[in-house]
Amino acid sequence: MTYTQQTLIFEQDKIYFLNANGQEKEVMMDWEDTLMAASAAYVTQNGGDILEIGFGMGISANYIQSHTINSHTIIENHPDIIPKALLWASDKPNVTIVEGNWFDVKDSLSTYDGIFHDTYADLQLDHFSSSLSQLIKPGGVVTWWNMLPSPENLHNITGVEYQEFASNQTWADSGSQSSFTAARNATSSQTHTNYTTTQVNKADGIQEFYSSGRGGGTYRFNRSFFFFDTSSISGTITAIQLKIYGYVFGGNQVRIAKSTAFGTSGGSAYANSDFNNWTTLGFGGVPIPYSSQQAWLGGATNTIPLNADAVSNANSNNYINLVAVGQVHDYTNFAPFFDIGLNSGIQFASQAEFPKLAITYTPSGYSHDVNGVASANIVSMNGVANANIVTVNGV
Repeated sequence: MTYTQQTLIFEQDKIYFLNANGQEKEVMMDWEDTLMAASAAYVTQNGGDILEIGFGMGISANYIQSHTINSHTIIENHPDIIPKALLWASDKPNVTIVEGNWFDVKDSLSTYDGIFHDTYADLQLDHFSSSLSQLIKPGGVVTWWNMLPSPENLHNITGVEYQEFASNQTWADSGSQSSFTAARNATSSQTHTNYTTTQVNKADGIQEFYSSGRGGGTYRFNRSFFFFDTSSISGTITAIQLKIYGYVFGGNQVRIAKSTAFGTSGGSAYANSDFNNWTTLGFGGVPIPYSSQQAWLGGATNTIPLNADAVSNANSNNYINLVAVGQVHDYTNFAPFFDIGLNSGIQFASQAEFPKLAITYTPSGYSHDVNGVASANIVSMNGVANANIVTVNGV
């Protein structure tokens, strides 16, 4: 039975079907939200006409619609999803739903400024890269589900590079305080440790702690700070993953937020006064998020997709400044009612997976007009892709 013959089950956080053994086969999940946001921002950067291959839960479609574009064509091939896509598009005049497999309908399509490709069980996947020249406009951009856990280019498409960056990494704690506010909003950490090359296991790398007692209680928060210099990238960053090796899991959920530690731009080492150096959203003391809520893995690498704000700031600033905090109380600024001891262990300077960023970016290539032709309209010169051209005739 092929994918399009399966009966899909729709739940709030996922779409799936049951295989012949009764096992769930997930088609799409809401944890992909951050990836969809970043991909939508990338694929709509030139505005114009956008082709989206695969509607799914509509997460990417909503993000694409949030940007300024002319038209939005969506191809969907599963008969259970098509009615949902048609309903979603009914009040959006710039959206066209095309029913069927993208490969079967491609000859009836136009050309596009951006193509977003994210399919499931795609039997024509091997033809995707060879079909791009028919579908993409000069200077257009493409994003796709790479499907590979390592930084390899699934479709062998030119103009995409991957790079990993090691970090400055610091653990800091608020010290034991008599109130939630004093611990959570402490203007200075009681202690901190900067890690460089020696591997250290911290079971309380990220911690939310409260112990009640007569006459009051004890509160404590531990946070982990990371700074990455991305100035060596010559091009446009399109996606970022933060990789941290988890030492142990102690029941905590984690959030990555924007930090202004390390002198904001990395000009200084972490100081105790950096403990509360983050920018809030302006309500409730909640910091600016750089990721969604993350379940923590112990004894494995935590690969955390960073959101569009993080990508934008990395492009604008040539660095990215992060803090990893507990989700339940520290990030939300919500005081606990009962005793807690929530930990996410971190292996600092890990030999298994040194805390780092995995960055996907498009090289800048040659950015000047040639013989009156705008650089945005130049795909290649003498058979050399524009992304791989640094100079022309020595210029």
